[in-house]
Amino acid sequence: MFNLRFLKIRQRVFAIFFVVLTLSATIIFQSYKIITQNVIKDYLFRYINISQSEIERNLKLQIDQVNMFASRLLTNSDIYILLNDKKSSCDSKEQGLKNIIDNQVINKNIIGYIYIIGKDGNVYFYGDKQNIEPPDKKYVESLRSSVPQWGSIKKDDDGNAYILNGRKFYNFYTGQSIGYMVIYIKESSLFNMYNSMIKDWGYSFLVEHDRYIISYPDKSIIGDRIFDKDTFDFSQNEYYKILKYNGNNTIITMYDMGDDLKSLGIDWKMYSIISDGVLFKNIRRINIFAAVFQAIIIIFSLFLAYLLSRNIIDPLSRLNKKLRTFGKNSADVSLFKLGNKDELWVIEKSFNDMVTRINDLIEQNKEAMERQRETELTALQAQINPHFIYNTLDTIGWMAKVQNQFDIESLVIALATFFRLCLHKGEKFITVNEEIKLVASYLNIQQVRFPGKFDVSYDVSDDIKNIKILKLILQPLVENAITHGLSEKRGKGHIQIRGYRTGDDITFEVYDDGIGFDPKMADNVAKSYRGGGYGIKNVDERIKLEYGNSYGINIYSKIGSGTKAIVKIKSSSPT
Repeated sequence: MFNLRFLKIRQRVFAIFFVVLTLSATIIFQSYKIITQNVIKDYLFRYINISQSEIERNLKLQIDQVNMFASRLLTNSDIYILLNDKKSSCDSKEQGLKNIIDNQVINKNIIGYIYIIGKDGNVYFYGDKQNIEPPDKKYVESLRSSVPQWGSIKKDDDGNAYILNGRKFYNFYTGQSIGYMVIYIKESSLFNMYNSMIKDWGYSFLVEHDRYIISYPDKSIIGDRIFDKDTFDFSQNEYYKILKYNGNNTIITMYDMGDDLKSLGIDWKMYSIISDGVLFKNIRRINIFAAVFQAIIIIFSLFLAYLLSRNIIDPLSRLNKKLRTFGKNSADVSLFKLGNKDELWVIEKSFNDMVTRINDLIEQNKEAMERQRETELTALQAQINPHFIYNTLDTIGWMAKVQNQFDIESLVIALATFFRLCLHKGEKFITVNEEIKLVASYLNIQQVRFPGKFDVSYDVSDDIKNIKILKLILQPLVENAITHGLSEKRGKGHIQIRGYRTGDDITFEVYDDGIGFDPKMADNVAKSYRGGGYGIKNVDERIKLEYGNSYGINIYSKIGSGTKAIVKIKSSSPT
């Protein structure tokens, strides 16, 4: 979604209306233009395809005329007698053949020259003048089959091209071989047949078997191999391409001659090169018309979008003015006079409700601030209480010492130290050394409570003692060890507290050799313990909240073998 917040609402509404109207008109006219273009294109391509089909039929008629002429010669007995006359010279035979052929119906617009090669190897020529090469020996040898063969292109001295069509010459009645006959078909007869098809749009040419050009407007390249073969290579279902050819936008169509001509040995294709600038002249006119009409629609859209945006924005502008006034002084703003119940009526009513509600909240806030001042005074007075407790405990300890009540003195001092470290001026973090002192104070109290029940050992690395950690994370573990592990054990127990660095972290271990518990009950044991205080579950959650989910408490225990609690926290000092 586009971000239009840098525009004013009036500009945004205007832009949206303008875009919607313009886009709708554009879609309609572009769709019309595309449909029209496709209809015209389809018509033009159908016209070209129909014209090419008509050319194929005309070409077949021309070939039929050549075949009919050849058949008449094959059935002419005078030719058999003349060629088998051993007394006549070659020149007299050639003249005799000319006389016979002249008496036949021959279309000289199609047939240019005729060569007859006798079985004795003599060559007889028919034509206006002998200024063209006879057929190649290799081609003549290919005529031994009974099927007519198409040969290569031959050109006379004037540059006119001819397509060779040869066949075996035999006695029609006896089947006796007389030799071979090669008919030179004029390329101009083919060219004149298809040249007028798209003369105003481009040009066409014929290609034999995807190799040789057999008819082309430029007579100098007839007989050459087809140029730019990749351009004229069409897939099986493709009959036209639109591409750049010789620097111009061009349409190239391909028409493959049908089975009727292929049965006569003609494997030809017709290509048409058409300039799309000429072919699509009418389409360009449609494009110009659509562009002009679209410009008119855009101008109309601008005017209509302006009117619509103004009708919508004027009420919003009044609302904006009231909001600005309200922002400076809520007491000076006037409420809307509600009119018709449209969408803007809902906004105006909401504004009136908001102003009323905010004024009420301002009054409530004044009252809350007064109550807050009273609460702060009460809290200030409560800060005196912890110091009173410390001083009282110190006084009790001093009195016990004077009365030689050393156990009471030790217990009171330990309790005072425990409270002092627990409260620690309200701070959340204390050093490792202070945390150990807090645990030691608690254990001193418990040893007075359970005399001779357990002893304690500490093994804390010196390099971590000054690092600050979260307060009260070891005491609950020690309390849990006494309550659940050692209190029900027969005989004296032992608690071991260790602390050391592990990479970038600090690890604490609290081990007791008490009665242990079933690991299946670990969750219940970890949640709380008898006697209240911080639950282990609570400590674990505090550690995870402070250091992350990868830190916390893990408890390992086995009935009869004691319990080990492992605490893992970050070693970096908190900020």
